[in-house]
Amino acid sequence: MMTNKRIPTIGKGLAPLPLNRRDIRLDDAFWSPKLEVLRTVTIKDVFDKFEKSGALANFDRVAQGQRGGHQGPPFFDGLVYETIRAASDFLAAAYDVQLDARLDGYISRIGAAQAAVGDGYINTAITLACPEKRWGAQGGDQLWSHEEYNAGCLVEAGVHHFRATGKTSLLTLSVRFADHLCAVIGPDPRRNIVPSHPLAEEALVKLYQLLVDAPDLARTLGCRVNPREYLRLVRFWMDHRGDHQERISFTEYAQDHCSLYEQPEAVGHAVRGMLLYAGLAALAAEEGSSRDYTTLHRLWRDVVERKLFITGGVGPIKEYEGFGYGYYLPPTGYIETCAGVGLAFWASRMHQLFGGAEYLDVYERVIYNNVLAGISLEGNRYSYENPLYSQGSMHRWDWHGCPCCPPMLLKLFAEMPQLILTQTGTDIYVNLYIGCKAQVSLPAAHVNLGIETHYPWDGAARITLHPEEASTFGLCLRIPRWCRTYTISVNDKAMRKVARTDGYVHIKRLWHDGDQICINLAMPVERIIAHPFVNGLRECTVIQRGPVVYCLEGVDNPQVADPVLPPYPVFAYEFLPGLLGGVVRVTTQAADGAPLVLNPYYTWDNRPIPKEHDWLRVWLRQQDWYTLRSELDANPRKAWGQTLYQPIPSCPPL
Repeated sequence: MMTNKRIPTIGKGLAPLPLNRRDIRLDDAFWSPKLEVLRTVTIKDVFDKFEKSGALANFDRVAQGQRGGHQGPPFFDGLVYETIRAASDFLAAAYDVQLDARLDGYISRIGAAQAAVGDGYINTAITLACPEKRWGAQGGDQLWSHEEYNAGCLVEAGVHHFRATGKTSLLTLSVRFADHLCAVIGPDPRRNIVPSHPLAEEALVKLYQLLVDAPDLARTLGCRVNPREYLRLVRFWMDHRGDHQERISFTEYAQDHCSLYEQPEAVGHAVRGMLLYAGLAALAAEEGSSRDYTTLHRLWRDVVERKLFITGGVGPIKEYEGFGYGYYLPPTGYIETCAGVGLAFWASRMHQLFGGAEYLDVYERVIYNNVLAGISLEGNRYSYENPLYSQGSMHRWDWHGCPCCPPMLLKLFAEMPQLILTQTGTDIYVNLYIGCKAQVSLPAAHVNLGIETHYPWDGAARITLHPEEASTFGLCLRIPRWCRTYTISVNDKAMRKVARTDGYVHIKRLWHDGDQICINLAMPVERIIAHPFVNGLRECTVIQRGPVVYCLEGVDNPQVADPVLPPYPVFAYEFLPGLLGGVVRVTTQAADGAPLVLNPYYTWDNRPIPKEHDWLRVWLRQQDWYTLRSELDANPRKAWGQTLYQPIPSCPPL
């Protein structure tokens, strides 16, 4: 219910801020039905399964003063809070009296548990099993206990729940725990503790932002500290990574082997890294320094230029769910769903900090491929890892012993509509081509705006503006990195000279009611190859059209187990509304003439598949790969530089 009043000057200029969730309504053929499934099926499914697995009963046992009997892993509390956060964002978009009441019931149970503990602390695993080992005391396992992670999830859920409903019930619990954190952690005589699993960093920044926007709220909630103390605690966490005085080292696994500002590359557990970097970007937006900016740019470049899978996933090392060395991107993948979600959150924060389209290019790749693949079309089966190659061993699950991915992807997709458009004090940024109606308040005017499109299956979009009165402001249209050619017209008049800066076409003019901007992004089927240093993908290509990566499944290709593409295949594509929720299917022929049928990667494992045809391929073997790559390398305008993936020629040279 609150709006963000701050328009801080950060990075390169005015920071683009997302819209309030209530100010944007989806009307999109692709995303509207998917988000409706998440809202009506997935939220209920996840809460039901948490109830059955004992995650909510843990709070009841604490409230009753019991000991022992904790169900599930120690981060179960955080997963419940994350699901509440996502449900709150869905409530902001479409009120649901039953969901609202369900959240009230959970919040009451959580509040009773916190009240029973008495000092603002709440972590059911610690309280039930080993209350004397808080924050790693007396041999407590800080790396596994997830205390700061759970605390951050509670704080974040409280902020989102309040913004969605105006209720302070959960936010009050969040503030009590945040105040407790500030009392326990920090410079001497407090304790040198940093989150072994980040998330609390960004959460406390959000709490600070809320209380800055509504200064009377802090008094209403009974905050025991000045809200700026939340920022000081986040800064302490950032500054004290690598400082192991009076605590154990979490090593590279949790980005704790040395100072964060001295870490040359992204290492360790990929989810923890993504959430840590998102937290740093959030902090930098409030009180950033050149040291913050330099660190963020260095780590971003390392991830997107050396460690990013074609589907937008990160983390190829299954044993510790982590990053490998640069250009280690095996064709099998691993690619945990949560890591992709974390990357999307980081990309969003980087856009809000620096304003460039490159961050939304990554965000788009993640949501249309990696994370969307993490949930079935029906909305009740999930994948922990997202393979790029399978010989029948990989399938989605109904539930999991570590069910961290469903709450994470729910958070991402519930929040995603806010990023379709961002705004500064002078400009409106169109970041994602998703059909919607929105209200944007600029100093120059209040603008109603609509987007109509059939994206990602078609590259055309029409944007209609309805300013309350004729006004001058900038409209910035993102040109995706995958797009080679495009056209733009304003009121049916083609724009011949189009300025493009930081990945956006900037159109500044006097706008009138009913003005229409049409953009058409050319969307051919392309074959993509990886940087020559990616040894595991030599002699392979992947099929991509627009932002969507394609795959082969045995159910569509029963006669072809390991196809080889010819040097210059001919592709055809067709939108099939009755297939897999409505997709563009791509067809071509293998080098031996066998027909090949490809569907979007996110749709894999959504149909019954006979065991003998239960296989998946994303990267396909490519005939004459070296010759095709040499044609690309010989073109100085397409030199690899810092580019990780590029299209290869679609037809022979003249």
